[in-house]
Amino acid sequence: MTTKYLVDTLNPTGYSQVLDELVNGSVTKTYTYGLQRISENQLVGSTWTPTFYGYDGHGNVRFLGEHGRHGDRQRRSPPRQQRR
Repeated sequence: MTTKYLVDTLNPTGYSQVLDELVNGSVTKTYTYGLQRISENQLVGSTWTPTFYGYDGHGNVRFLGEHGRHGDRQRRSPPRQQRR
């Protein structure tokens, strides 16, 4: 199995961003960006499944929201421990 990535190096953020993930020459994931990554769309079987990123006030990803036939579901990250 060979995985390759289509990377955008000329975008307003100044950082390289992965746009597509290809496995054996076929696109299996796509990413959508605004000022931050907005969503990813993943091929699961023969169905494209979108996942949306939710950010906190510091720009960290706090949850991934999945939208599907059964309503919205969220996978939340655990709270961080504060350092002393």
